[in-house]
Amino acid sequence: MFDVNSVTIKKILLNCVKWQSKAKRSKQSKTELEQSENFRYSVKLIDEKKTNRNHSIVWNYFGYLYRNDVLFDDKHYYCNICVPQVLSAKYIKTAASTSLLHHLGNAHDINISKLENALARINSSSQTTISKKTKLSRQIALWVSRDLRPFNIASTNGFRTFALETGVIKSIEELPSERTVAGTALNDIYTVLENALKEELKEIDLIFTVMTDIWTDNCGNRPYINIAVQYMSNQMNIKTLHLATEFIERPHTGEKIAKKIQKVLEYFGIKQKYYLICDGAKNMHSALKFLTNCLDCISCSAHKINLVLSADIEKSAVYKDAYSVIVKKVKRIHGALVYRFHELKQTFDQEQVKSVFEYIKEWEDLLTEQLQSDESISNDNDEILREIFSENLANIPRYSAFKTENITRWNSKLAMLKSFVANKHAINICLAKLNQTDLMLSSQEIEKINPLVELLDTFETSLRVFQSKYEPTSNLCILFHSIIRKKLSNYIETESLDYQMWQDVLESFNMRFKIYKEFILASILDPGQSHSKVVADYCESNEATALNIIKFFFVLYDLDEQYDTQELNTSSEFSSGSQETVQGSSVANARFTLLMEIEGPERITKPDCIEEEFAKYLSLSSNYPRSADILNFWKINQKVLPNLFKLAKIVLGFCPTSSECERAFSLSGVLLNKKRASMNPTKAKKAIFINANYDLIFPQT
Repeated sequence: MFDVNSVTIKKILLNCVKWQSKAKRSKQSKTELEQSENFRYSVKLIDEKKTNRNHSIVWNYFGYLYRNDVLFDDKHYYCNICVPQVLSAKYIKTAASTSLLHHLGNAHDINISKLENALARINSSSQTTISKKTKLSRQIALWVSRDLRPFNIASTNGFRTFALETGVIKSIEELPSERTVAGTALNDIYTVLENALKEELKEIDLIFTVMTDIWTDNCGNRPYINIAVQYMSNQMNIKTLHLATEFIERPHTGEKIAKKIQKVLEYFGIKQKYYLICDGAKNMHSALKFLTNCLDCISCSAHKINLVLSADIEKSAVYKDAYSVIVKKVKRIHGALVYRFHELKQTFDQEQVKSVFEYIKEWEDLLTEQLQSDESISNDNDEILREIFSENLANIPRYSAFKTENITRWNSKLAMLKSFVANKHAINICLAKLNQTDLMLSSQEIEKINPLVELLDTFETSLRVFQSKYEPTSNLCILFHSIIRKKLSNYIETESLDYQMWQDVLESFNMRFKIYKEFILASILDPGQSHSKVVADYCESNEATALNIIKFFFVLYDLDEQYDTQELNTSSEFSSGSQETVQGSSVANARFTLLMEIEGPERITKPDCIEEEFAKYLSLSSNYPRSADILNFWKINQKVLPNLFKLAKIVLGFCPTSSECERAFSLSGVLLNKKRASMNPTKAKKAIFINANYDLIFPQT
């Protein structure tokens, strides 16, 4: 039996009273929240200079409560992140800043250390000197983020020895702790880069591109959304900048995605209109109606091609019957040899040595015959023969690593099949040594691989034009579309045994790979394509002229009010076009129609300004070499063609793929590995941000 004394009873009663009061406050906060629907609540941060409080970063998040812009409660501190959704996140004025720090960490995952508060006090005071330890901690944080190293590297014995031996520090006490590096120092570097990025983004003065995608890490199974932008600078240089890689809660609804994008853009002060580039998921496209300045949501071209060559091709009856078994068998062979690649390379090298000796013997016999038939061979001819001999030896295939397929990358299947064909003899020898002859592919099966390799290689060679990060790619979309359709049609006309698979791929490609009006405009404003038959055919198939397309977008983008309504009849120019060839923007068309109804013909002035510029452009581009730099053309002629220059700056800076998001996710995969599966998402966000934007303040030499 327990001895329950009066003190214990008092404690129990006191706790009951506390619980009752807490429940009462919770009920009151719910009532206030219900009543708040009729009022607009906000938090205005307090000025530390007017209070006795020391400067602390927490005061960037807490202040007094205002209702309809009138002071409502100055006896408590309210969290500006919680309000207006939650009014109960309040603390009395006598509360310690530690309580506010705990609230930020527990409720919003904002971890502000005591060292970070101390740094803020130092920066706000008259002191300007920074200690050696602080500088060292920032350099380590920068190094860790740049190379994606673990944050505890400063605490390892090897690093300590290195720092002591090289004179970086004189004693171990001078080294910063892991907490300092991952907390204060990381936040300092992040803040500097954040401000540098904000300055860089001020250059955006016209419509730009926002790229976004969602990725889930393999270790913690946590989803992250990446947001990046691409635009054309005033110096006509394409700039791609990483804004954020943030944790996003499930479920990933369109409204939630839109809020994340809107929040990031507003934080960086971006107010211009933009295009959203994303995959073809419905939730991504549904986010469009929740975004204020978004002109249209355009599907990523790379995602569509990946669907064509992965999911769609596997649905083809020919692929299922003839190729599916072979591909699975090659993957099984890779699994059997995955720990014996050193033996595979050794076997390949031995086979190559044999082939080289055979080749030398063959050449020796040919030279002997020629010397016997013609004894007057000069030294010059002998040198020529030696050059031919060395060139042929250089063409002997080298060993390439045997690769496997990644289900999310269609070109990994091509790499796997190519590496298998290149190493097929060595692979068969290794399988025979392992007594796994049942995995060997017959000569007929190996021959079957060639058409599939040829099909995938057609896409890979044509897609290389999209891999440039610093050159325009939107102007190449219709060229790529035209080339792929032409090549697939040629294969179908041969009526080979596998022509039905080519037909299925062509149908899938036509259905998924859309040609947007923006792509056609970019090709028109490419001086190397302005006179090409391909561009003319795309315009003609949609019953539109290049001039009418230019005028359409000039009005759509609000670049100038000087247009002619007689030339801009969208119902006849675009709506009757082939829907399979051109995917128009429903939002853009509706907006244009409203503009035409509201503005009316009375706003018309100088109706021939665009026509005159377009005539000048055609004249200038006719003499411009097709292989010359496109952006240099517009840089030279921006004063001669001021209106078309604005259009070119928008559409040539347009990115048809979300490749920058894929690059960020590759970095995320390196950072969030098995050893760092429990890394805080906020810390991961800052490390990836620093890595992606490192060159803003530390340009590579």
